[in-house]
Amino acid sequence: MRWVIGLGSNLGSRRALLDAAVALLATRVGPVLGQSQIYETEPLGPAQPAYLNTAALLDTALEAHAVLSQCNQIEAALGRERRLRWGPRTVDLDLLWADGLALADDALTVPHPGLTARTFALDPLLELCPDARLPGGEPLRALRARLGPPLARFEGHDGPRQTALEAALAPDRTRRAVGVLRAQGPAFETAVERLREALGDARPARVAVIADTDAGLDVAALY
Repeated sequence: MRWVIGLGSNLGSRRALLDAAVALLATRVGPVLGQSQIYETEPLGPAQPAYLNTAALLDTALEAHAVLSQCNQIEAALGRERRLRWGPRTVDLDLLWADGLALADDALTVPHPGLTARTFALDPLLELCPDARLPGGEPLRALRARLGPPLARFEGHDGPRQTALEAALAPDRTRRAVGVLRAQGPAFETAVERLREALGDARPARVAVIADTDAGLDVAALY
């Protein structure tokens, strides 16, 4: 079944965290058939930094609740802490839409209940699946047309940590980062072990500190 997973981040190395989440989706859920452009959007809820948003189109044999479980595990592996409703987060994965699926129970609703009112979800989804419809047959493109102009795409760098990540990748452009996390204090070994646990049987070619600040270490596994 084809799924569209919405991704957002507004803490830490936002773009690197989105890249890491997409890579983990590919290893844990199924092949990534496409990824939308990245958009920078204003947050819902309390005052907090702006989000970067994207979406990934996947093909998977997993049933819906298994997809949700894997997404929750990826969020935890990349440092998400659920402290405040609509609060800031390192990464957020939402099951936006699945081709031909309508589901509603205590754990999961598909399509996502907020989908039809959120441009930061609709724009990436429609970029991947322009003919997507709600289960009742209404085209999502028609709903999107009522919500105003399209979002602006994010074209820039995501601060010094994104630059540091690119520098870490520079010696071998065939490699990519598939895990990025923050380690408080001198905890490089702990951070490496957390990455290995998150990535399961995969073994990184090398692990690098991509930024070292007073707030802690940002560590990436490179493949």
